Amino acid sequence: YIILISFDMPICNINEFLKKGFFINKVMGIDIGKKRWGIALSDPHNSFSLPHKVLCNNVNVYGDLNEIIENYNVNLIVVGLPLNFDNSLNKKCQSIRDMTKHLDKKLSEFKKNLPILFWDESFSTQQANDYVITQNISKRKKIIDKFAASIILQDFLDFLEKNN
Repeated sequence: YIILISFDMPICNINEFLKKGFFINKVMGIDIGKKRWGIALSDPHNSFSLPHKVLCNNVNVYGDLNEIIENYNVNLIVVGLPLNFDNSLNKKCQSIRDMTKHLDKKLSEFKKNLPILFWDESFSTQQANDYVITQNISKRKKIIDKFAASIILQDFLDFLEKNN
């Protein structure tokens, strides 16, 4: 289940989106949280996702994202959206949608017009936590978000592989 948004671009379904050929460069996955944003990046062929970093959710987050976009030639952003079990939106979804709208506005100020997709992120943080525990990685709380972003992005890339 995905929703395409970009406030400068018409909304379209996934098939129309795929036909437009946005997947030339890397895709960025973002797990937006109140305190931290987890960032993941795809490989150059958009086959797999790699955890990249965790950004503090402060005034610098948009500049930091812009720097990653430039350094890694990102041309699509996938944002995790925590849907309810019945796929309906909740309060947290509205907060993430608002932050994403602000992200889109800030990227426009940086002269970036990137499409942004919402992707269901249900259970990604729990999966990331389970992974970090099994790998005996220390300081879990500070890094868990980049692994959650990687899970969200990998789910999206797997969907693309199946449907492209």
